[in-house]
Amino acid sequence: MNCTETLIKPLLSATQPQKPTRFRDLSRYFLLFLGGWVLINVLQAIFTQLNPDEAYYWLYAQHLAWGYFDHPPLIALMIRIGSSLIPGELGVRLLTIVAQAISLFVIWKIAYTSLVTGRQNLLLFFGIAGSIALFDAYGFVSTPDAPLLLFESLFLWAYQRYLRSSQWSYALLLGLFMTGMMYSKYHAFLVIALVWLSNPQLFKDAKAWIAGLMALLLYMPHIWWEFQHRFPSLEYHLIDRAEPFRWAYLLEYWPNQMAALNPFTLGLTLYLIFRYKPANRFEKSLYFLVVGFQLFFWLSAFRGHVEPQWTIATAIPMIILLYRKSLQQQHIARFVRRWIFPTLLLILFARILLILEIPSLDLPFYGHRQWAKALEEVTGKHPVVFMDSYQKPALYSFYTGQPAFTLNSVYYRKNQFDIWKKEILYHHQRCALISNSQDPFAQQYMLSTGQVVYVHFTRQLPTIEHLRVYFTLPNTQLHAGDTLRLRVKVYNPYPFAIDLQNPEFPISLSSIWIWGLEKWNEPVQASLPTKIPAKDSLWLNAQWRVPHLPATHVHLGLSFQAGVVKPAFNSAFIPVMIH
Repeated sequence: MNCTETLIKPLLSATQPQKPTRFRDLSRYFLLFLGGWVLINVLQAIFTQLNPDEAYYWLYAQHLAWGYFDHPPLIALMIRIGSSLIPGELGVRLLTIVAQAISLFVIWKIAYTSLVTGRQNLLLFFGIAGSIALFDAYGFVSTPDAPLLLFESLFLWAYQRYLRSSQWSYALLLGLFMTGMMYSKYHAFLVIALVWLSNPQLFKDAKAWIAGLMALLLYMPHIWWEFQHRFPSLEYHLIDRAEPFRWAYLLEYWPNQMAALNPFTLGLTLYLIFRYKPANRFEKSLYFLVVGFQLFFWLSAFRGHVEPQWTIATAIPMIILLYRKSLQQQHIARFVRRWIFPTLLLILFARILLILEIPSLDLPFYGHRQWAKALEEVTGKHPVVFMDSYQKPALYSFYTGQPAFTLNSVYYRKNQFDIWKKEILYHHQRCALISNSQDPFAQQYMLSTGQVVYVHFTRQLPTIEHLRVYFTLPNTQLHAGDTLRLRVKVYNPYPFAIDLQNPEFPISLSSIWIWGLEKWNEPVQASLPTKIPAKDSLWLNAQWRVPHLPATHVHLGLSFQAGVVKPAFNSAFIPVMIH
């Protein structure tokens, strides 16, 4: 038996009808239900426009790599394959639809018990799954959560089998599916950690360790990509997203979770977890996943806003637990039918709203095609440059096929465009900069959608985004009102000289002071040369005032600004204290 057969045979044998005839009959009905589920997702995918994040991941797919600024690369590969088979929104979402279909089948295999006796229980299974709004959404919305759910379900299937029979084949499948999760989304590490913590015996299990080492080895290309790019994902998720504590972040967490996961579905799951002890080690892992994810991200609300979808990995253990408990106890099944099933109508209504595009509603799936086409009427075939938005250039490129990118400032955040550095490609081209009313070179246009835009057709695009500024402070204890006088080094990494005396985009140097989300800008006095040669450095004598700020512990950096383009990320930010 070769290696491939060793890995695949357990999965195939487990999915073959090993039960009595009634199970084979039930399987046929299951496939009918699943076919209806898939059909609904296909129609939703065809008639619902991309949301901004999907367009961003579609751009990932145009530049396949082992990693990206925000996420691992699997969603990009899925979109690339789907788009090569079918054009438009359905192509972007094709493999996401397939992934959820497989997930549902695997979840049902995990949850199946001898208590399953009739077709009505299939209604129970699909009703519970369909009641979780976010789980429904990731049946057609292509984000990294879709492959995460697929490989989480496969991982739990393999883990359940491994607990029954610790064969090498299941251990190797565990390693393979852990790898799939890790290439999907970084939340995979929490899934793996919680399952391991639920069963301390795994820490003494050689096969489990080999499965983990196998996953780590297969994950090395992404780790190498992170190393080559100075670990942008870690810096963004662990450092850049940190914010000062706000009660609002802590208090909004549970209402957001209830809305995303259904208050009745999540509430009943938590009740069952605290009411009944887990029946076995596998069920204990499901308890750990639900409670662990919820507590982990609730605690993370102390350091910033928590997006509701970050706990989507709890959807699979919720479905398994509720389905099995409903089969075991009739009063739980009655609660599901009485309280959870009616919410399916609300979810169906919400899905219809995504297609109808009602003007009075402002939803992230509305109007992008119309906006992009209207803007293209103004900008023509020029590359379009946006400021402080990774989503708009992605949407514009998807719906028009024209090149677009963004210039990010310290008032926004870094993203994949900082790695692509597309401004280099269009440095000498005439571009359409989407500007504002303060830009003296911009013209005002009324789009056919009724929106007003200011477009600046550039003679030469300002390329200062990646100039590097280096400075050190003799003392990080500063006094408000004092003047700092420092020698500052500026390095030009671009393959061409940078014009610092550009009348179209006058270049200036600013000091940026950051406290949480609050940012202050103070001008820096420095005599700038006419140009900085390619791959060259120069030294500047710079001075600026220490401002009076409402915060004492802040971070200080130096940034170049080109006319209406806001200050860029040009230097590291040094923690200082202002007295």
